[in-house]
Amino acid sequence: MQRIHSSEARMFLAQFLSRREKLQMNLFDLILEKEDALCWSDGGSVLAAQSNERTPLWLWLREELPSDAMEQAAAWLAEVLQARPGLCFSADPNRCGGMIERVERLTGGCVRTDMRMNAYALLERPEWKETACRGRMVAPAEGHQAAMASLLRQMTEDAEGQVIPESAAREFAQVMTGSKRLFLWEDDGVICAMAMIAHEGPNAARINTVVTDRACRGQGYAGMLVSQICRKLMERGVTPMLYADAAYPASNRVYQKIGFEKIGEISNFSWKTAE
Repeated sequence: MQRIHSSEARMFLAQFLSRREKLQMNLFDLILEKEDALCWSDGGSVLAAQSNERTPLWLWLREELPSDAMEQAAAWLAEVLQARPGLCFSADPNRCGGMIERVERLTGGCVRTDMRMNAYALLERPEWKETACRGRMVAPAEGHQAAMASLLRQMTEDAEGQVIPESAAREFAQVMTGSKRLFLWEDDGVICAMAMIAHEGPNAARINTVVTDRACRGQGYAGMLVSQICRKLMERGVTPMLYADAAYPASNRVYQKIGFEKIGEISNFSWKTAE
């Protein structure tokens, strides 16, 4: 594995990854916008990149990975993890099992799966059902700040089991007021749901921060909102994609109902030294 420049990593993506793989590994688009991103490759079978040393490492492996490439990647990753024990990495769990086994043998430590996600993309424009919508999509205004802060707190508590300070939630709401990336769903004067375009590249946009107010759940508001966001994206030729926590089948069904197709899996891993 050799250190390469982000421009070389972008050429690697264009040459070796299929359209589905590029969507599945969408974080590469964000990472490789930085000219000083940290990138490594073996020249054709493995690509790794991170924005800086403090951010998670994203790792792509060829589906049919040659044994010598597997050994090389495992030796490199073992060295990186031992040098930075707190580092997390994300990869397709269906492709990296053999490499993880080698990393554990080389380090004597344990690689733990912290989260499993399904990657979805809206590859074909569905039949939009306008009559199914109750309410409307609105832009975040100053009067919505309390609702935005509340939705953010609910999302982090429900999805991550974490309680964020009210001051941090208020700051988020203030920053996102007037944003062209965050959208709200309003029904009868009540803000019911929130979603955001986290990043938009030339061909794909990643949606996240999807949450419905606890008092409004089960009525389809998140689906209505995400559907409208997707419509806007696809009208300008951009493919919507997102990651859904595999542990929550209900949220996965919401995206499938809209027309999202599962294009792969991503797991977040962390390495721990032996006790």
